[in-house]
Amino acid sequence: MQQLALECENLASHVHVSTAYVNCNRDGGLIEEKIFDLEGNEDPEDIIAKIQSMNPQYIADNEKTLIGRYPNTYTYTKSMAERTFKKRCGNLKAAIVRPSSITACLNEPVPGWTDTLAATGGMCLSVGMGIIHYVKCSGDTIFDIIPADLVSNLVITSAYFRAIDPAPGVHVLNSATSEHSPCKISAFRDGVINYVQYYPYFKQPFKPWTLTTPTDLEYKVRFGLTEQIPLSLMKMASRVPGIGNK
Repeated sequence: MQQLALECENLASHVHVSTAYVNCNRDGGLIEEKIFDLEGNEDPEDIIAKIQSMNPQYIADNEKTLIGRYPNTYTYTKSMAERTFKKRCGNLKAAIVRPSSITACLNEPVPGWTDTLAATGGMCLSVGMGIIHYVKCSGDTIFDIIPADLVSNLVITSAYFRAIDPAPGVHVLNSATSEHSPCKISAFRDGVINYVQYYPYFKQPFKPWTLTTPTDLEYKVRFGLTEQIPLSLMKMASRVPGIGNK
């Protein structure tokens, strides 16, 4: 897309959508609206080329080593994309919008509208159907959600302001809510469960309830006793002649 933008003679501006978690490999503190340099000023395209030249099985076996302090490949590749975008920018008047966890719309086209079950939508559905019972985090953890229409508005607005700005280059804008309107994950959970009590899903296999478990040990014990062990027993029973066929 950036290469296409560079070939457009009369393009006013170019906006790239990234993620607010692109710098989650950094230690705590303020994450500025800028693209941080890689350690040792490495070239992002060289890093990508090296990974692409590796054996797929080697990549799978050494994923954690390759991505370093990033928690997953999603944030890692988003980080490399931002740096490549900046490197190739040329004379473009560009912007990078970094949304946090996108959720249903606040106002437009109607409150609560969404067309995807990815990210926050998937969690809402899983909790509302009674599928997810334990979340490994503290209930006071800030769940930074941002309505989809606010993100869309920022993308459009940033395209306009970059178009009327005479200076080329990349401007970075975070699209998040935790600084001004923080939402604790316990409040998010309660909101979903309260909603489905009045408007239950047509297919709701279990009664919705969810607990936050702040420690890894508590999560494993609770999940094991109430989820894994019963599932294992059901699998064993299904193999017994006369039971599995009923």
